[in-house]
Amino acid sequence: MSSSTPEETAPYGGGPAESPATSATTPAKPIKRIRTHHLRELKERGERFSMLTSLRPD
Repeated sequence: MSSSTPEETAPYGGGPAESPATSATTPAKPIKRIRTHHLRELKERGERFSMLTSLRPD
């Protein structure tokens, strides 16, 4: 049995998982925030989009 572990892929198809050392030196990718007016514009243009929702823990 080998002591080294193979590189794992990140969940949801994000590519290889980042190690803590890599994430500290790599600048964070800015978050693209989608607001309701963006969804309205997509609907007006006839573009399709999917929605994800989640429940907040109490």
